[in-house]
Amino acid sequence: MRKIALSYLQDAKSCLEEAKQASIRGDYARTVSRSQECVEYAVKALFEALEFSYPFIHDVGPQLLLLTEDERLPEDLRRDLPKIASLTTSLASKRVIARYGNQRAGIPAKELFSKSDAEKAIHDATFTYTEVKKLLNKG
Repeated sequence: MRKIALSYLQDAKSCLEEAKQASIRGDYARTVSRSQECVEYAVKALFEALEFSYPFIHDVGPQLLLLTEDERLPEDLRRDLPKIASLTTSLASKRVIARYGNQRAGIPAKELFSKSDAEKAIHDATFTYTEVKKLLNKG
């Protein structure tokens, strides 16, 4: 396995832990931001482990769908790829606003996200991280 894949997986784990801590503090925007980073690192770890070329952008959900027929992946993960791709795209769409807020309207990020937003982000990040980790631990 490529060292960078393992490094990205460790980064994903760190981001997930930081997201959980931010949620405990009531910092829901930071929770969403760190959850997005967790998902991005986890998916890129998968790409690196498979030596799959991907663009250097934050939303790699569409590229993930290209792996649904990749027989190197277990059937259950291939079945979950559309869900993971959707989670990746959804969280990536919140990335900028979770960090910087709505600058035009003058609304800080912390006022734009609720506890339920944070809980969903953590749930989605945990699911993605867990699925990728299972595969990488087999390799």
